[in-house]
Amino acid sequence: MSVYRRSLFLTICILFCFTANVCLAKKGEELYEELGISKTATQEEVKKAFRKMTRENHPDTKEEMEEKEKAKEIMSRVLRAYEVLGDEQKRSDYDKFGVIPGETLNPDDYTTEELFEYFHQQSPITSRVPTLDSFTLLRRMMRFRGRRIFVLHLYGDDSNACRQYAPVWDGLYYSALVQAGVMELYRIDGQSAEGQVLAEELGLQYKGEAQVVALIDGTTWNLHGISNQLKTGKSRFVFQHLQDFAIGFFYQYHQNISSLTVKNVDTLLELLRRPRDADQPHIILFPKVITETIPIAIQMHYPQSTVLAVPRQELRLFVEEFCGLELSATDRDGNAAALSEFVVLSTSALGGTDSFEEGKNIVRECGGIHIGVSSSLTFEKADSFLKEHIPPVVPGMKKLPMMDDLTYWPTCREKCMLWVRQDCSAEPTSDEAHIVSLFSVNKAFLGFKTGFVCASASLWEHLHVPSGQKSTFVALQDGDDEDIFVVHSLSAVTPGELTGKLVEQSLGLTENSARRISLHPLSLGEYIVGDAHFPIDHNQRYWDMFNAAMYWLLPSLTSFGPFLLMYFLQKRFFPLPDPGAAPQNDNNNNDANENNNQ
Repeated sequence: MSVYRRSLFLTICILFCFTANVCLAKKGEELYEELGISKTATQEEVKKAFRKMTRENHPDTKEEMEEKEKAKEIMSRVLRAYEVLGDEQKRSDYDKFGVIPGETLNPDDYTTEELFEYFHQQSPITSRVPTLDSFTLLRRMMRFRGRRIFVLHLYGDDSNACRQYAPVWDGLYYSALVQAGVMELYRIDGQSAEGQVLAEELGLQYKGEAQVVALIDGTTWNLHGISNQLKTGKSRFVFQHLQDFAIGFFYQYHQNISSLTVKNVDTLLELLRRPRDADQPHIILFPKVITETIPIAIQMHYPQSTVLAVPRQELRLFVEEFCGLELSATDRDGNAAALSEFVVLSTSALGGTDSFEEGKNIVRECGGIHIGVSSSLTFEKADSFLKEHIPPVVPGMKKLPMMDDLTYWPTCREKCMLWVRQDCSAEPTSDEAHIVSLFSVNKAFLGFKTGFVCASASLWEHLHVPSGQKSTFVALQDGDDEDIFVVHSLSAVTPGELTGKLVEQSLGLTENSARRISLHPLSLGEYIVGDAHFPIDHNQRYWDMFNAAMYWLLPSLTSFGPFLLMYFLQKRFFPLPDPGAAPQNDNNNNDANENNNQ
């Protein structure tokens, strides 16, 4: 019996020690798990993880109240973890004993700012704009050519100027050009190790001030004078400064869209009755009161169309009185909108020769005229309306995005799978239509976005497609479009037999399903975009050169300007006596004095 009791006691002791050690080990890893790092992480990795977690989980970045409360709870745990792991002595004690110092905090009793103050940390500058931390992605931006502008903001959480500039920067995020994808915004954290490398690549250096640059066709454009604008203390002027910089690159588009002078409805009729070129058969008309960036974004998305902004009154008379079409829309509550916004699409030349008389007009048949009406017109609404009536560039491919300089970047920013066709002149066969349907229904397989490519001869040759095969599949992952995968396992299957499950299995990108090839020194994007470029007006270049010169010269003029002015005034109005003539005057005076004495 005594042996049994000793054995039982020994077993209980062993279990107790084992449980205590497991719990202690578990507790000793809790704070590391909060930051998503391992116990072997360096102090720099701890700091990096903390900054990443605060940006991703800050309550100010959430929309719904429930999401905000959940984010605040996560944030309190992240702050507690960093308070310990960010201090080498506290981290050492925690690793030894697994004890979290201090009292348990209830986040409901604190605001977000109070939480940061409690843990003696500075609240990060939050933004809806993503933070760029990939060198590969930056290099792709610098090599990109075509209809897309990348605007980058170098900032630091320790800068009051950057904190003051943050809401101005976020205001640009809601521009129609950003929503349309023709302008893409990124932030670069100038205090992080990755951010410093990216800034150096751009020729920048973080000095505690907000900096903004634009990348267009591989050229870097700097926004000068941010600090001077911030000194005014007026957010409206600061935002106008940023907006003028960004929209200024679209000056040529703006000029073309506003080029038509409309005196009356007959001017519109004359325009709509003109014969159309086969390569530009559509005319899209916007009222001038609509935000000017929407027509610009539409023009960039529909280069085969003529986009014009015309006076609202004349356009309304044409739609309602000449064509007899109704311009009415309802708001979210189902009530009639006080002022409806609309866009007019003409897909073919208008017939007839009659003039328009207001109040006496007979309603005509307006063939080829389509009207899109909304209580508030956005780019998304206008684009959705136009897609319904404008046929795709490639027949039979309306549901699947065709890769070009505008669509390639958002599709293949990180990873994508593309159907590459050798010949796009003919509509897809019935089997190929199955691929279109499969890809359009499944916008992404395992995070791989989908689209199709009309391959150039050079790209088709570089992919080494077997003879007789008319299409293939390529995949891109990790944002690297120099080394891509040819997914041969999908090409081996009859198009009509492809399934989503088979596609996902092939995207494991193993040796059995895909072949990796290098396109270096070119990239997949360069093969697709070709010789596309962004059309910048020469006036914009001269204006930027002038601003750059003033940015450097103005401080000098401010410092030396008063002295130069004084010098000019003195030389012009108060000249000093000629030193060489002074002695002669003295001799003359002495001679005169001697004569007088005699």
